[in-house]
This record gives sequence, structure tokens and C-alpha cells, in this order.
Amino acid sequence: MMRRGELITREKQKAYVLRDWAIIDTTLSNQFWVDSLQLMGDSAIVFTSQRWKRMMFRPDGINTDTVLTTQKHRETWKKTAKGWLNYDVKELGGEIYINGLRYDQ
Repeated sequence: MMRRGELITREKQKAYVLRDWAIIDTTLSNQFWVDSLQLMGDSAIVFTSQRWKRMMFRPDGINTDTVLTTQKHRETWKKTAKGWLNYDVKELGGEIYINGLRYDQ
């Protein structure tokens, strides 16, 4: 896990992402929608919602659970010569369900 303020290489970041995503066996569905969009010249603020259902390995690495997460985001986009690029994403909250039961962290 990266500590606040720690600088890492792209290779180390890639290794962390691959490690973290390895516990996902199958994505069953992944839906995104735009709740609102505010354009201000070459910038946009976009509020989105996500619903992601997937099969994730348990700690034994064999058995899986069905995990559903919902999440709202505030995204900042800027128009550049290359097109619209995402500059920032803030998670605004959501819920987690494991095998149909709400999980409270």
C-alpha cells in the first residue's frame, strides 16, 4: 500500500494495480451514467454514478463472492489539443453488498 507522500515509479504503480485487480475473477456488469454536466469554457464538471457487480476471490484464492458496489463521483475534465482529458475524480460515497448483504466498513 502506498503511504501518503511516497513517490513511486510507473512500474511499481503498475505492479500495485495488477496485484489489487488480481482478486477480481469476473466482472458481471459495470454501468456508468451521467447525473449532471456543467460546461465552463474548456472545462467540465461531471457528476456520475456507477454500479459494478463482480465475482471476487476470497482470501483462500479459490472460492468467490458476488460483490456489488455503487459509487458517485465528481469528475473534472479539460479540453486539450488531444481532446477531453480527465484531470480529477473524487469519490462521493456509495454502498457495498457482498452476496446480497450490505457491508458496513
